[in-house]
Amino acid sequence: MFRKILRHGAAYFDEEANTPGRLVHKLMSDTATLNRTLGDKLDLLLPAVICSTVSVTIALLINWKLALICGFQFPAFFIFRLVELRETSKRQRQMAEQEKKAANLATAVLSNMSTIKAYTLQEHFNNIFYETLKPLQKTMKRQSCISSFVFACQFSFHLYSHCNNVTFWKSYDVK
Repeated sequence: MFRKILRHGAAYFDEEANTPGRLVHKLMSDTATLNRTLGDKLDLLLPAVICSTVSVTIALLINWKLALICGFQFPAFFIFRLVELRETSKRQRQMAEQEKKAANLATAVLSNMSTIKAYTLQEHFNNIFYETLKPLQKTMKRQSCISSFVFACQFSFHLYSHCNNVTFWKSYDVK
């Protein structure tokens, strides 16, 4: 998007709708929206809690020992989610700082666009902007790895719980 903005002619930046402040706000708000979408894990948390509660309730109706086996997943689930939430908050602070640096650079570039166009330095400043965004990309990749690890752990415990339940059910003597 930054490259697309840099390709416009000098007259584009003279328009009232394309002031540096508005362009920077547009550039950074798209990034912030993406971060909020990725950081919000409520859509995974709610079904997991409901599924766990229903499974323990059904297990209690069948046998209390089965309920104990099903209840094993609750502490593991919450421990992994707490780790993820703690790491997510750290990463979001880092990303906010990195976004601020990118916004400052974009403001400086867009404020001096006529000079940059005159000396044909668009590609130079585009490269600088991409270098500024590399730490943000690294932070987002790390957050993605952490989320993937938590997801894998959560559902491996879930699968383990199901295997235990099936084993228990087969060994349960129904009379």
